[in-house]
Amino acid sequence: MRLASRFVRVEIVKAGAGSSATGLSAYIARDIRQDQSGTPFNFVHKADELEARGLILPRGAPEWAADAAQVWRAAERAEQTIDRQTGELRWKKNGQIAKHMTIALPREATEEQREAMLMEFVAREIDSQKHGVVVEWAIHREENNPHAHLLISTRTLAGNGFGKKARAMNPEFASKGDRHFIGEAENWDNRWAEFQKEYFERLGIAADIRDRKAVPEEHYTRGQLLNDRVIADRAEIARANAVVEQARLRDQDEILERLTAQKSVFTARDVRQALNKSGLEGEQREALEARIIGHADVVPLVADGRDEIGWTTRQVRDEEMAIIGAAERIGESSDRALGRTGRERLARADLTAEQRAAAAHATDGRQISIVIGRAGTGKSHTLNSARHAFEAEGYRVIGLAPTNAVVADLRKDG
Repeated sequence: MRLASRFVRVEIVKAGAGSSATGLSAYIARDIRQDQSGTPFNFVHKADELEARGLILPRGAPEWAADAAQVWRAAERAEQTIDRQTGELRWKKNGQIAKHMTIALPREATEEQREAMLMEFVAREIDSQKHGVVVEWAIHREENNPHAHLLISTRTLAGNGFGKKARAMNPEFASKGDRHFIGEAENWDNRWAEFQKEYFERLGIAADIRDRKAVPEEHYTRGQLLNDRVIADRAEIARANAVVEQARLRDQDEILERLTAQKSVFTARDVRQALNKSGLEGEQREALEARIIGHADVVPLVADGRDEIGWTTRQVRDEEMAIIGAAERIGESSDRALGRTGRERLARADLTAEQRAAAAHATDGRQISIVIGRAGTGKSHTLNSARHAFEAEGYRVIGLAPTNAVVADLRKDG
């Protein structure tokens, strides 16, 4: 006798809602993953609970999709867009990255039977090839309570990456007057129970489908136990994430990477501010600060033979040296200067003598030129005049800037 459990739980992994498809993937696979923001998730310590796992890809999927971590990072990126106001990357409104299904499996079945029936159910009810979606799956056997996890992409995956939403997989809604509800075809509990009954009948095994109870009872059904297990799983994920985040905030390499992410030089004040998030006090905090400053990759910066004014890292210094080298090589070559049309357009520009000299410098045929000036001296205005001059010659001018404020100014100027 097989007891067919009818519990299926479906939830949506929403974009920017405090959830992570990559983190959920790591939890499901009992593996290590890193999401597109660089946040790591590690559930290798729970690998002994893993019975089986796999990744189902649609036909025509790109080669990189064989790596589940890359799949879910790409799925997360597909739900991001550039904010028109700030120019920053943000989550799309109401974006949905994946569906997560938790399915109770019959503990009386063998491991091979559980995997075989799950794969047949996925092929029939989800059909990755028909809908073009990715399905990551795993079977966990926690405390004699075997269950499966399915992580299903909401977008189709093809050779060029994630594309349109797989809307054919969305629930069909039925209506009765002003009431709208998910139709019977979307009742996953019933679909899973009926599938198991049919599956075991084909094998000549009698299966008893356990009904859900509509009233409280002293003993819980397996579905209710699994609900508690899901709650416990979420708590475990939250605790693991908190431990990982605390470790990141106390890791000297991570701190150095954050210190140099936005600027090439950091000071003692920057280090102290970074350590404010570590939660360390006293000697532990002082020891971490000393390890950061004394790190093998940290380079002290000295002004005119005086005291240290700050630090940088060897990586940042090497990157800057590479930029200088590239600039020197570019500077050795030249292009043609502005023609008559461009010079006439520049001559009509409303510029001061100093600004006009800077504009002439930027348009004299150099492959690279640098204009330096204090805030408010009209650098953007000057370069905008040079831009109009180049456009008058038929060039397409592209503006780049390192900060959102300047990006907004460039956008305002067209």
